[in-house]
Amino acid sequence: MRAVNNLLVLYTGGTIGMLQTPQGLAPAGGFEARMRDWQAQQADAPKVQWQLRELSPLLDSANMQQANWLAMRDAIVEAVERDGHDAVLLLHGTDTLAYSAAALSFLLLGLDVPVLLTGSMLPAGLPGSDAWANLDGALRAFDDGLGAGVQVYFNGKLLHGARTSKLRSEAFDAFAVQPRQRSAAHADTLPAALSYCQPRQPVNLAVVPVFPGLQAAHLRGLLDSGVQGLVLECYAAAPAPPTTRPCCRCCSTPVSGA
Repeated sequence: MRAVNNLLVLYTGGTIGMLQTPQGLAPAGGFEARMRDWQAQQADAPKVQWQLRELSPLLDSANMQQANWLAMRDAIVEAVERDGHDAVLLLHGTDTLAYSAAALSFLLLGLDVPVLLTGSMLPAGLPGSDAWANLDGALRAFDDGLGAGVQVYFNGKLLHGARTSKLRSEAFDAFAVQPRQRSAAHADTLPAALSYCQPRQPVNLAVVPVFPGLQAAHLRGLLDSGVQGLVLECYAAAPAPPTTRPCCRCCSTPVSGA
């Protein structure tokens, strides 16, 4: 753990910075000025020094795609390796915050700085909003010192980036960590193929939960659509039922769950 001296706040949009427009709430620019005004009003403001960069286009996180994850990864690596930032706070919408945290946990493997994601359930400036409390807590976490890796800060808790799930759509304690058993056989050595230095590109991937009534024809339709990978979410540790196992055209073996 180490104290942070040169923090980049990477603002991607989301509820935290939304303002009212004729079309309803939408992500808005100018969040740095709002954030500095808020901080100037705090008698005991966090001490970490920060700069803010807006990632264009600002997005409602429901519109996040793989390309946006890669753009975030590139902006973070550039901030560290070119600009000398020693930590990154990423402001993100809550709809897909858990997805982005998990993706960045793998896209940034081996990057030796802390990356923290936060957002809010209500826009900053709205009465009763959780935005400033989440920002204050995240900045204080950097003051206290964080280890390298991707984490989420929300509602007073630090959460593991790759294990965070959004469990509630309205309550401020919307996020929680899902427990996962880790075998002692898993080594801490990072395979070179997983390092953040490796080039990445978007992949046409589909994820399908197995449910009673799922038919092989449904999966064949996806396979015929040109997907490059298909992940089946199966019942517990059991395989998918036989009726959902179309043969893979390339090797004539059943498609099993993962």
